[in-house]
Amino acid sequence: LPEGRHEVPFSYTLAKTLPSSFEGEYGYIRYTCKATCERPWDFDISSKKAFTVVGIEDLNEDPKVEQQKKFNFEFAYLPKLINRK
Repeated sequence: LPEGRHEVPFSYTLAKTLPSSFEGEYGYIRYTCKATCERPWDFDISSKKAFTVVGIEDLNEDPKVEQQKKFNFEFAYLPKLINRK
């Protein structure tokens, strides 16, 4: 590419079931798009842009999302049940 500013138009269809973007006291849902220009002779150039998704159900209007939830995740490692070859 010659030196200068270049724009590459693109489109991508998002799933209809994606939840809306959301910012709350106990969590958030954010969406970003990242593009990288790989240059074999130099460092890659990356750019990241945030965007808002407005889905069928707007989580910002749901009072339940303002309630704090606690999750407990547990992980067990059972070496005798795992076949190591």
